[in-house]
Amino acid sequence: GSSVGVDNSFLVETPTIAPPVVAPEHDEASWTDDWSILPVVFYSPETNFGFGLAIIRSLAFPEDNPSISTVALGIIYTTKGQLITRLEPDLRLGNSGFINMVLRYQRYPTRYFDPAVRPDDPGEPFDESSLIGHIDGRIRLAGRFRAGLRWEYRYNDVDETVPGGTLEQSGYPGLGTYFASGIGPVVSF
Repeated sequence: GSSVGVDNSFLVETPTIAPPVVAPEHDEASWTDDWSILPVVFYSPETNFGFGLAIIRSLAFPEDNPSISTVALGIIYTTKGQLITRLEPDLRLGNSGFINMVLRYQRYPTRYFDPAVRPDDPGEPFDESSLIGHIDGRIRLAGRFRAGLRWEYRYNDVDETVPGGTLEQSGYPGLGTYFASGIGPVVSF
């Protein structure tokens, strides 16, 4: 018998060399240190037309942090004279710490509708100004489970009511000026 020779030399693997991994240089315009400016336009029956601006800054805090933090500022004004501003830093401290803060100021001219009055009642105008917010700190306990404390606060001022009007005579708690505050546990997953 004769044997047939098979040339398998073409099946021998040739070594490949992967290109070297090069760390990207820090670029001031990178997505970890970036600004976004967004227009806001909307309509609702309570506000009519509203327009404003949202400004968001993304950054690594501290600079070598692998988690991205954001600071957002929003300003809205409506055709009914309502003003809403909101500042919200959302800080990631490494992979284990998290601090979220909200500070919101709003001036809200609106109307009071007495439930005992006809449905077609135009309501009674009044102004309400508020400073509302919270500070929230959490740490990672296991996986995505985090726990910490939150302090919430609200300063409210209801003014420019109709003198002797239905709202003023209602005796509702919270008319005038008040401050409310509280602290408690917060858990997130």
